[in-house]
Amino acid sequence: MPAAFILPDAMTRYMHTYWLKIDPTSMGANGSSNATLGIGVAYPTPANQILKLTLTIVSGVLTVVQLTVRGSGVTLTSQLSPLYNGSAHQLAVEYISFADDTQMMFNVYLDANLVYASAYTAKVAFPAGTVSVNSVACQGTYTRTFAGRFYRARMENLTLTTKTALAILVEDMSSVSGRLS
Repeated sequence: MPAAFILPDAMTRYMHTYWLKIDPTSMGANGSSNATLGIGVAYPTPANQILKLTLTIVSGVLTVVQLTVRGSGVTLTSQLSPLYNGSAHQLAVEYISFADDTQMMFNVYLDANLVYASAYTAKVAFPAGTVSVNSVACQGTYTRTFAGRFYRARMENLTLTTKTALAILVEDMSSVSGRLS
């Protein structure tokens, strides 16, 4: 991913958007060593993860989809399992830091639909050190990756626009409609 995807800690509201097509027969191996995407200093420590999407497969079946945003992890299996059905999908994660910079929240969208909105939680400190993980698919300790297509990625600084995250995603869906196979 471009270096611009590694955001400064001072950015208070942003969104990453990915277009992916993942072959459901090749999501990865049994176990939890399957990474779809990640940005961070190191995968094993949640506090070092700016964004990470991983999955667990048991006997060839997707059983867990885990998303970590700025060190805060959540299981979103039912909300994000359609991402792994073999069709092209838009996945977006919006990050919002509370005005006093002590709390944060995030929203997750799939195909311009809000599928998860976190509660405000204590803001996790930005990872110390150099961001060494910035990729779609496997890197670091994750040994399995998806088979499919990575079409594009966007990073939006939402403090620079009057549009909502949803409005941006709907426009993006419209611009891509029928163009990805």
